[in-house]
Amino acid sequence: MKALLSPAVKLSNQLSFKAKFILVSLLCAAPLLFFFSALSQQQWQIVENANYEHNASRFIVPLRNLTEHIAQTRGMTNVYLNGDQSIKDKVVQKRLQVTQDFQSLLKIDKELRATLTTNGMPTSLSDRWQQISQNALNGQAKDIFSQYTLLIGDILNFMDTIGRQGRMLQDNDAANSYLINSLLHTIPNQVEALGKLRGKGAGVLSANNLTLENKLQVAALSDNKNAIVLSKDIEYLFTEAPELSTKLLGTYQETKQRLNNYLALANTEIIQAESAKMDANNFFDQGS
Repeated sequence: MKALLSPAVKLSNQLSFKAKFILVSLLCAAPLLFFFSALSQQQWQIVENANYEHNASRFIVPLRNLTEHIAQTRGMTNVYLNGDQSIKDKVVQKRLQVTQDFQSLLKIDKELRATLTTNGMPTSLSDRWQQISQNALNGQAKDIFSQYTLLIGDILNFMDTIGRQGRMLQDNDAANSYLINSLLHTIPNQVEALGKLRGKGAGVLSANNLTLENKLQVAALSDNKNAIVLSKDIEYLFTEAPELSTKLLGTYQETKQRLNNYLALANTEIIQAESAKMDANNFFDQGS
């Protein structure tokens, strides 16, 4: 031990008291500087991630509105193309909402496209919407329904991309991670599943075309697998964040019951029915 410390002792004996003090201070400061540097880097990373999440969240609202309003347009257009032309004014009004949603999306994209690398997707989606809408009221119901559905699917995919680009799925808090995943995936998928059922069912009732094929399609769209996944997410959130349960449990239970009632309505009025007795617009409205 003495041999190991002898160089340090020898150096110390050659230094003045002031020099010894400076040397000791430097030796103590070095690990402190390293610690504060690492801490600062970590804090900057947190701030950077927060900025990315904030920028990405600005896209989510217009994208969510687009999925909702395009789905409504799809359903009402399907009713129109299957014989109920009284709904045409509602289709036109809903199209105006979609146009406004795209304007909001394109405005945000113009500001943040470089930060989140959107690769022109908002513009491409907007162009497709305009192309579909030009011929929607004169096309074949099945084809137009399919085109709208593909567009909505690409919007949902873009929402996922924005969430990933904005690092929204990297939250360290388990409850927040589940909440963000529900907002980006589970809830939009459930809403789209309901939208397809609503639009398809309303079209079938409008045309009074309760064929076996149509009944099977409505039955497939009535599958509640998305609702089951959403239920798991919500129950986990309520367990991990009791304050959310206090605020949202009543609303969630009411929404869940309304969904179950609508699935039962589709079963009664379409799947098990011999003829169309329910008004198509009423069926559509109850699913909105």
